[in-house]
Amino acid sequence: TFDDTRRSWAQGAPVMERVLRCLRTERGTAMRDPAYGVDWSPVDNARTGAAVAAKQAIRDALKRYVDAGDLVGLTVEVDSIKAASGRALLFKLTFADVRGVTFAVTGRPQ
Repeated sequence: TFDDTRRSWAQGAPVMERVLRCLRTERGTAMRDPAYGVDWSPVDNARTGAAVAAKQAIRDALKRYVDAGDLVGLTVEVDSIKAASGRALLFKLTFADVRGVTFAVTGRPQ
């Protein structure tokens, strides 16, 4: 939840929402902050090392939250799986917030 009076996230607001919003945003599309979001451009599902490139893209996107101390113990796992059109990437993130609450996110890049 965004607290307009503080012009910041409300205290106690889950960091999960910020992580999901960041993962859903392609880098360069957020007009207020062009560095926000995930840069998927180096990731090619068909190439060897696509999982490594996707893992790095996700880590780079979430670095702002790790550096600020909002995400603790971030782990990123990415697997390349067979799909109807060739290969697809499946990622899993786990992390804790400053309160020590653990979260997990699983998904596929869009």
